[in-house]
Amino acid sequence: GRDVVIDKITLSLLPLGVKASGVSVADTRRSGFSGGPFITGESVLVTVKILPLFRRRLTIRTVVLKRPAIRIAVDTSGALNYDDLVFITRSKSDRSVAKARVPLVLPIPLSLEQCIVKKGKVTYHDKRTARVITLGEIDQNIHLSIDRMLKNIAAAGELKISGISIES
Repeated sequence: GRDVVIDKITLSLLPLGVKASGVSVADTRRSGFSGGPFITGESVLVTVKILPLFRRRLTIRTVVLKRPAIRIAVDTSGALNYDDLVFITRSKSDRSVAKARVPLVLPIPLSLEQCIVKKGKVTYHDKRTARVITLGEIDQNIHLSIDRMLKNIAAAGELKISGISIES
């Protein structure tokens, strides 16, 4: 398990939505990793349209992530700090599980009208090479539509990265 902290949650009726402020997800507790935060964010706002819910369709009006930061790390053995987030695992010798796997189907059609990232940051730290790559000041605006069977996915938008640094 990982510790998840949310300082404040606010619900709104018009528009229907939820805002979480002061969001933090701890890094893995496995040895070889720093134990600092894996994901942090100033706030996450999600609003949905009400009428499509009556037609069993989820239309997310907006998702706004303010100052999200994600820290991806690789330890000296090559393991990633998010490897423990996989919910279904299989051994290397059990290849039959992959063939029998049922495709993922969403319970209802989903569309996301707008996803906005304001001043995001991604840091990648590879302890095998002692290299740290940082993508800073990430601003994104995307529109997305997904069908129930996850076969027809349409996306359009823009991504701006203002700062990239590489340290060795």
